[in-house]
Amino acid sequence: MRLAVLLGTSEPTYELIFNADGSRTYTERRWQQLGGSDQRRQLVQLRERWHAESDALVNEVAERDGVDLEVAALRATLQRMRGNPAGGERILREFIDSHDASEQTAQMYIVLSQYQAEIGNAQTALVSLRDAVRLQGSSPIGDIAMGNFLFNRGQYEQALAHLEKAIAVSYDRALDLRAIECYANLRQFTKAEERLAKVMAQGEMDYIIAMLQALIAHGQGEDLLAAGDGSRTALRSPARCAGNRRAANADRPHPAPAAGAVFRAAGEANRPDSLAR
Repeated sequence: MRLAVLLGTSEPTYELIFNADGSRTYTERRWQQLGGSDQRRQLVQLRERWHAESDALVNEVAERDGVDLEVAALRATLQRMRGNPAGGERILREFIDSHDASEQTAQMYIVLSQYQAEIGNAQTALVSLRDAVRLQGSSPIGDIAMGNFLFNRGQYEQALAHLEKAIAVSYDRALDLRAIECYANLRQFTKAEERLAKVMAQGEMDYIIAMLQALIAHGQGEDLLAAGDGSRTALRSPARCAGNRRAANADRPHPAPAAGAVFRAAGEANRPDSLAR
């Protein structure tokens, strides 16, 4: 499948044109000697051959194993990468329509919503996520996907409603941390601190927790200033700066993200494998 993606999405260059014996057809000098129209024709022919080989590989898998969500998502992605986003969306919709409504269909709607978001159709993605929530059954996959989607759009209050539902059904530490960031972004710092303390009691300090502490401490300092109580002494006190010190001393496997993206990396854990390939 990876080869199908590579062939179906790569952009050809003259260095990738080979003879039957495996040698390169063109040196840079020979390539430059061709006219512009001949260069374009050669690259178009190579691109079309790659696309045909990619489709053949996907069809081979589909004939052997059947058309599942992964195959449908791959076909849609290939259409999008070839400049036909509407065709890709149609593939996913037809795949969903071929199945009866069920919890499995909810996962299909999540994949469709992610595709729609990737091609810039946020409103249709939201509609698809509503279908996922409606069909999710006992598993909160729809609420998780909706919560993440709304969070990434900065709609923290709406995101919280779905995240809290998902956490109530099946506790997940990553979702809990995302909910805490929502509370912090909504400036409900007391609730964020209380919730974060419960998470910290479950295990060791990590980078995301340190960044959340810094985000909460920063917001509390801003509120003090806005209220007229933000003297330099208050803002520099150990209690007010504790979160910032902990963030500075935390183990940092990568550069610190912006405050509004503390949880971004952890959110990828909820992405279906079919789109991560």
